[in-house]
Parts: sequence; structure tokens; C-alpha cells
Amino acid sequence: MYKFMKSLVVIVVVVTLSACAATPTISDHLQLVHITLPPGDPNSDIHLARVSGGGIDYGRDVTCDIDDACTLFGDTFKSFGETTDFIAVHLDSSGAVTWARTYGGTNKDTLWRAIKTKDQGHLLIGTSESLFFTGLKVLNPQGHRRPFILKLDKEGHMQWAKTLDIRYGDAGISGATQDPDGNYILVGKFYVNLTLPDQRSKEEEQWQWMGGNPTPNNDKGYRRDILVLKLSADGRPIFMNRYIPNNNISVGASVSAMPNGHVLIAGQEEILGADKKNPLLLETDRNPLLLEIDSNGQPVRAESFKSGMDEYPNFIFRQPGGGVVFAGTTSRNEEMPKIFSLWLNKEGELQNARLYSNLKGLQVMNVTLGNDNKLAIAGRTFDNKADITGMAFAVNDNGIIDKSVSLSGQKQLEFDGIWPLAGGGYLLVGDTVGFGASYTDIITAVWASNTKSEFPIDKSSYVPSVELCTIDIMSGDLKSVTNIPVSFVEMTDVKVSGK
Repeated sequence: MYKFMKSLVVIVVVVTLSACAATPTISDHLQLVHITLPPGDPNSDIHLARVSGGGIDYGRDVTCDIDDACTLFGDTFKSFGETTDFIAVHLDSSGAVTWARTYGGTNKDTLWRAIKTKDQGHLLIGTSESLFFTGLKVLNPQGHRRPFILKLDKEGHMQWAKTLDIRYGDAGISGATQDPDGNYILVGKFYVNLTLPDQRSKEEEQWQWMGGNPTPNNDKGYRRDILVLKLSADGRPIFMNRYIPNNNISVGASVSAMPNGHVLIAGQEEILGADKKNPLLLETDRNPLLLEIDSNGQPVRAESFKSGMDEYPNFIFRQPGGGVVFAGTTSRNEEMPKIFSLWLNKEGELQNARLYSNLKGLQVMNVTLGNDNKLAIAGRTFDNKADITGMAFAVNDNGIIDKSVSLSGQKQLEFDGIWPLAGGGYLLVGDTVGFGASYTDIITAVWASNTKSEFPIDKSSYVPSVELCTIDIMSGDLKSVTNIPVSFVEMTDVKVSGK
């Protein structure tokens, strides 16, 4: 890019868009401002730009084509309307804005992730707190957020949008992928409070769980389970399942498709136990979890990884040779957060586990595989004074850092998206209150392969104490319920703000 720079009753809702959603008009408020750093600045060889609407604009994700034309994704408030909406900004290979649009409802719609689809469009996932009207009912979030899923074509026109309206309980979607047949697999969490009679439906009690009926997975009487939703390419629901490992609190975080139609899900399980120092208190161990399911949603294998570091695996990737790598954020005992990676070979055996740290806290915000198949991690570093700095680093097949970069000297800047560029290097996208931003602006950075900037980071200490634990599916250690009933409601009054 930038060549010039060198039951549960779930209602899956079909969204009908107003005509203004298809307009290619770019608002006069949208500005692309190139940033020139002074000579001698350690980041002077990094090409920077701000994308500003004059309000509060957050950069969450990015994808690029083979010609390095890229689409930035985020959410925006007070730039193009009075609501918080998804925003997409498309830049051609010269870095010029070709179209920009917002998508949202009547209140707050926050983007979480965007993935490129096989038809060169995009699937956007996030949350909605908006009030929607349908032909049958009013969808009111009543103080909680619903998953919001939108499909865009290559030009940014919305093709369909769906949300999950759950009569009891709550759901969140955090990861998505597309399988070889073009279906979408979305993962996240499902929450239900079993102590409230009005939230215990007959369907919940009558479901036939594989492995036996589960009990509340904590002492407060609620369950939080891994949620998996499969949609067809045109947005029709195929199945929605829940999975509970070891009857523990669990969530799904990320998902990766396999060539045989199976999917790998990275998640986390929480194990409650007595605090060794005070038996009257509960201590929680949080372990990364790997779940493989087939194309019908049936569990194939499940494993957890115990290290005592409270890892949350934000991302999972299949390596070209068939192995698997996790990456996420870990913290324990009030230590500053660190970044970790777990590497499995194609037989599922643990190869290595690494921690990355510096004097401040590190947090993963996005991960990608580069053109050289190196794992590249984008995120932020921060301290207790909330001094946030964007950073990124790439590692080799052994998890050793190959190169790194950070934007120092700017408070409140983070990178939330990263994508490999055809010419080498990466495009980073995030947001900042610096570099002349009026409030908060989206920021892009071209991290070229010859960038000299380095980030002071511990060169990845090896963690030998990680234990791989197989979860016995056949004995009931993994409980699951499949084919949760899904019904359709067409939305007839969806408002799209912005241009």
C-alpha cells in the first residue's frame, strides 16, 4: 500500500437497509492527513497518516488486497452523526480515500473485528446497543449489548446484517472465519443466569447435552459457555451450539478454518479453587483452551494448557505446515500484562511457549501471518499512568523476535489492526489523540521491511512449565448441546447514519 510513499430462543434478524447506505459520497468532514516526523526522530522512516472525521474515531482492524489497496475499519462518534456507528474507509494503492461509509442504529454500535471474505467483501462483527424496529416486535437491548454481524460487498455496500436477540441470557461474538465452502463460523460466549426463574426456559431444562446435563459452573448460579454459530454465505443460520469444558466457566475467543471443513477454536476456561493463602477465598486459574469441531459442530478434540499465568488466547492461526499457534495476553498476581505465544506441531504436540515483556505492560490487539509466514503481533504498551504507546513485533517459527517497532513519544496511541503488504512489511491501524488530532483519530502506519525503529522488548523467554491436558470428550469432560433452535424476524425500520 501507499506506493507513493515507497431453547434458548434466538432471533436472527435480517436487516433491511435504507437507500442512504449505498451512497459512495465521502463526507466533507473526513480528512486524510499525512504526518511528517522531524529528522532525527527514531520513527522518521515510518509513514504515518491520520484519518479524521472531527469527532471520536477509533481504528479497530484493516485488510488489504494484493495491489495494497486497503480498507480501514473502526467505529465513530460525533463525526458523522449523534450515534456511535461502524465506519469503513477504503484507500487505493496510492493511499487516497476512494469511499467511506458508516453503518449503525439509533444508539451505540461498536466494531470488534473485520474479516475479508472469499468474494472480496468483508464480514464485520461487533456489538449493538441500538433500538431496532421490526415487523413483529421492537428489539430493545434493555441495557445489554447484542452481537451485531454485517456483510459488505467489495465496494462497501451492505448486503445483509444480523443480530441475536435472546429472551434470556446474553451472548457475545469475538471471532469469525470462513470455511472452504464459504460458510461463516463465529465464536464467542453464551451467558445464562440459572437462579432467576423467568430466565430458565423449558427448552434449557429439556436440552439433551452430550456428556450429561451441566450444572452452574460457578458458585453464583450462572453458566458462561463457548458459543459457536455457523451461517451460510448469504447469512442463513446452519447451527448454533454451546460447549462446556470440564464444567468450567469458558469463552471462545478466536477461530481458524481447516481444509477438511473442521474448525479450530481458541478459548479460555476458568477453574475456581481455594486460595492457598486464604482457604475462605476463591482463586481462579485461567487456562488457554483448544477445541476442534467438525463441519456439523461435533467435537473432535479438546485440550487445555496449564501454566499458572492466566493466559487469554486472543488469536489462533494454522501454520502452513499444519501446526497451530496461539497468541494472547497474560497477567497474574497483579503483574504487568505480558504477551504469550503457544506453538503446536501438526500432531498437536506442544513445541514451545514464550513470553514477551518489557518494563511496561504489553497487550495484544491483533495478530496476522505475514507473506513470509511469520507471526506478526500488534498492540500497545502501557503503564499505571495510562501512557499508551502503539507497538508491533514479528517472530520466527520458534517464537524468537525478528523485528519490532513502536511509536514513542506520543501518549494514548495504540495499534488494533495489522495486515501484511504485498511489497513487504505491514500496515498498522489504530487510533491516537496525538499528532494534531482534535479528539481521537484513526492512525495508519506503514511498517516497512527496512524500518530501523526498534522496540525495547524482552527477547522472548521460554516457558517450560506449560502442561498440555487432554479433555476426554467421550467421558463427558466436554459437554455440548447442538442445533439450538433459531427463528427469523425481518427488520423493517433500520436507520443508517453517516455517509
